Amino acid sequence: MNFEKKGDNKNITSSYLWQRTWWKHFGHIDNGQYGFDKKLSILFLYNDNNELRAIAPFCIVKRKLKTVYETPF
Repeated sequence: MNFEKKGDNKNITSSYLWQRTWWKHFGHIDNGQYGFDKKLSILFLYNDNNELRAIAPFCIVKRKLKTVYETPF
């Protein structure tokens, strides 16, 4: 991707390939650890010259609340 080359970012976790692989494997897991009903949300940030400056992927998840039961003594 031209954006990755231009930014010269050495962090593998911010590469397109890593993000795509992560979503492929974890995007559809519904459990207590990774959440439920995930939605991929990607934020694109541009400067005043309309040049792409950053891409920030987010994973919006639903979590189930754990109920704490009190035991009577």
